[in-house]
Amino acid sequence: PGKLVGFFWLSRNQGRNSSNTWRIDQTQVLERLNRDFWLDLDLATVRTVQSDGLFGLGQRGRAHKALSVAEYLILCYPPLMHIRTATFVKSCPTPEHLPEDLRHQVACFGRSNVGKSSLINSLTQSAGLSRVSGTPGRTEFLNVFLINGSWYLVDLPGYGYAKQSKTKRAGLESLIYAYLKTRPTVALVIIDSNVGPTVLDRETIAFLETEHIPYFLIANKIDKQSNNQRALTKRTLEQEFPLARIFFHSATKKEGRGEILEAIDNLLFHSNLPPRERQVPSSITLP
Repeated sequence: PGKLVGFFWLSRNQGRNSSNTWRIDQTQVLERLNRDFWLDLDLATVRTVQSDGLFGLGQRGRAHKALSVAEYLILCYPPLMHIRTATFVKSCPTPEHLPEDLRHQVACFGRSNVGKSSLINSLTQSAGLSRVSGTPGRTEFLNVFLINGSWYLVDLPGYGYAKQSKTKRAGLESLIYAYLKTRPTVALVIIDSNVGPTVLDRETIAFLETEHIPYFLIANKIDKQSNNQRALTKRTLEQEFPLARIFFHSATKKEGRGEILEAIDNLLFHSNLPPRERQVPSSITLP
């Protein structure tokens, strides 16, 4: 809010005309708000705020109204990561084929048919970015997407699809763990909130904790649960995974997107993470 207050103070004084009234270009205000505070407002919203009597920048001697709009916008539109671009980069059969630059990587994975593609499309607001298939087990490579030109979202194969051969399942699980050995910045572990964590989910989370890889636990398809069921789900997950940051998500109800993106943004760009280093995959023993 201090930055917002400073912005409005500067705009208010720069906008003075000879009759000592405030002349502020609403479009410029909108652009500054969206750019500096990662809001996603349109001019109609600003005009609504003005008509509600909160946007006092057009009135003489109403400095306190400028602070009111700052508080109003922050409360109603909390800052979040704004996904401007999401571009498919490549499919990698092995971790050695991953991009070699040192941008942060966010891994996204879970068991087959857990709603991974729907989560990716929800986060990026790109309906066709990740293919949503009615047949589980279709993802067999590391699919890499460049987000905002600044970080990678890596879509890993789903694990545990019973109709795959034992050899193929083992190969995909080896690929997942080999990728995790390259040390992504953070992993998004997706579970079906209506099923709960599986044995493979627990093994994967134990691996992440052993390797000290940050992770978020995404309880997906939460729209199918009542409030009482949600409370029970949250309490159960918190007890079983005390080190996890837990998020509820529903692509259908568009729930949880902002909280997940905010957590990613805070970890990638507003924490004391060391620069990402290129790791060479090594042979590993599966959990």
